[in-house]
Amino acid sequence: MAEPFTGEVRMFAFELVPEGWARCDGQILPISQNQALYSLYGKTFGGDGMRTFALPDLRGRVAIHPDRELPQGSSGGEAEHVLNAYEMPAHTHRLRAANAPPSTNDPSRGVLAGAPIWIAAKHGNVEALASGTVVPAGMHKPHANMQPYLTVSFCVSLVGHYPRR
Repeated sequence: MAEPFTGEVRMFAFELVPEGWARCDGQILPISQNQALYSLYGKTFGGDGMRTFALPDLRGRVAIHPDRELPQGSSGGEAEHVLNAYEMPAHTHRLRAANAPPSTNDPSRGVLAGAPIWIAAKHGNVEALASGTVVPAGMHKPHANMQPYLTVSFCVSLVGHYPRR
C-alpha cells in the first residue's frame, strides 16, 4: 500500500485499524499531538479549535462531495423518517351516504344507508357524514429511509505525505 496523505480517508474491509490510522468515528484529538492533521482539518468536523479538533464521523453515513449548499464537513439526513401531511401526495377520501333505509345489499351502485351501515341504499338524500366517520389512517411511526448498504470501516491517516496546495 502506497504511503497515504495525512488526512486521507480510506475504506478497509477488515475491522483492524492499521497503525498510523484512526477510525472515522468523530473522535476528538488534541491539536498539540496532531498539528499536521489539524492544519488540514481545522474545526471542519468539530472540536474547540483551541486545544482539540475532531475526525470525520462516517458512522451510519454516506460520504458526498461538497458544493455551495453543502460545504466540507456538512452533515444531514436521517436513517428513519415519519411522513407528515405536506410530504404525502394530494388525494381525497370520498364517501357518500343516504339517510334512507337500505334497499339492497349490493353497495356497488348505491351509497351507505342510514342503518345498518353495511347495506347500501339506492334512494334518499345524499348527505355529508358526521366528522370522525372516516377516520385518519396510519400509525405515525417512522419508516426506514436507507439505501441498500454494505458496512466497511472508514479510517483516516494520522500521518503520511503532507498534501501540497
